[in-house]
Amino acid sequence: MIYTYGRKDVIGRFLMYLIFAITASLFFLLYPSGPWGLLFLQVLYFYAFLLLTPAFTHHSLTKDWLIIRHGAGARIELPLKSIESCGPYTGSVKKLRTGVYSPWKQKRAYVIAEPKSAVIVELAEPVKLPAVLWKEVDSIVFDVEQRDIFLKNLRTVTRCEEE
Repeated sequence: MIYTYGRKDVIGRFLMYLIFAITASLFFLLYPSGPWGLLFLQVLYFYAFLLLTPAFTHHSLTKDWLIIRHGAGARIELPLKSIESCGPYTGSVKKLRTGVYSPWKQKRAYVIAEPKSAVIVELAEPVKLPAVLWKEVDSIVFDVEQRDIFLKNLRTVTRCEEE
């Protein structure tokens, strides 16, 4: 089963950024500034690519694995037998930011594109995740578009306890 991210906000942010990138491109075309201008444009376009990639990724729930993806670079594979509990994220939604990150003092990873429909998965044993520089985490917060359907399917496959 495949579950998608909320894409409305990601596409909106990308379109706003695209307008900025086109304006900057026109500026550097009309007023050439040499190699520094080209370098700036390359960084600008690469950043635009990174902003857009969450819109084209998804999570997968297979027979044995939960695969969480974010953009082109982050892929987290969790065996279903290691999931202890799951449920809707009840923490402060305002503090969640977009991206893949893990705060320094917490043992929790965040994979967020749109914080409104976040889910938390607690693990039986901590795992090291390459997506957050091989940090050891014991829970992961991520978002899906249809949270209730995802949690229902995850609970039937894993028999995880509700948070």
